[in-house]
Amino acid sequence: QIIAGITATVDLLNQFLDIAIVKYQTGSIPYSEIIRIKTELAKTKNELIETRNGQLIQEQEFNILLGQPANQPVVLITDVPLLRANLLQIDVSTDTFIAELLNRNITIKITQLAFAQSQSQKSLAQKGLYPDYGIGIYHQRSGLANGWTANIKMTIPLYFGWKQTGEIKETTAETEIRQIELVTVKNKITGAITKTYNTIKALKEQVQNYEQIILPESADGIKTGINNYQTGQSETFGLLDLYRTYKSAQIEYYKILYSYLSAGADLEIAGETSIIALDDH
Repeated sequence: QIIAGITATVDLLNQFLDIAIVKYQTGSIPYSEIIRIKTELAKTKNELIETRNGQLIQEQEFNILLGQPANQPVVLITDVPLLRANLLQIDVSTDTFIAELLNRNITIKITQLAFAQSQSQKSLAQKGLYPDYGIGIYHQRSGLANGWTANIKMTIPLYFGWKQTGEIKETTAETEIRQIELVTVKNKITGAITKTYNTIKALKEQVQNYEQIILPESADGIKTGINNYQTGQSETFGLLDLYRTYKSAQIEYYKILYSYLSAGADLEIAGETSIIALDDH
């Protein structure tokens, strides 16, 4: 996207140069202004070359990271507009959003299951202090004995329940550990989600500010500046400043948008769920 923005600036500067050449041919401006425009155009083209080279290096490093040939073409399949749209739709209260993510979090569910299991083991250990009853009925056919026999037995824990008491203490300690672990995991994940969500909300304001105000106004400034330059109402320096501002605004916007989408990925990691999956939320 940055490459596309710089390319658009190069095209605009070429148009500006054509207009300036016409004005120079009519004697309206000195040749020094043509030099200034060409210099600015050359600087922008160099910036475009550096940016393209940077993209190529990043693609090569990405391929190496994936264990692929460095020169293999990189095809990005992430639906950036969809991800951006889903992020922009997140406009609920922080507490509601955090509760939704915590409810879906796999790590918390696993920790809750471990805590529930320890409670069950504690309950079984406590039942070990109770007498155990058994009833058996069987039919016997051997020799003179022929008929049904009933057997009732009761098992009472010996040693005053020392073994059972030890098991209860052990399972109680395990339950307390699992409970502390569950609280710790919830607090840690809640903190990570809250931090990332607040970052997204701040970046969202910046993205919307660029999309709704800065980019449209900088583009309008270029159009107005060109019209004023053609009619002799503005100087070359002023129009070049407008071009620089337009280019800088685009580059800064895409950097903020990148941070915004990256924060969305961080939120998915913290919440262990897809932002797009929360679309119905």
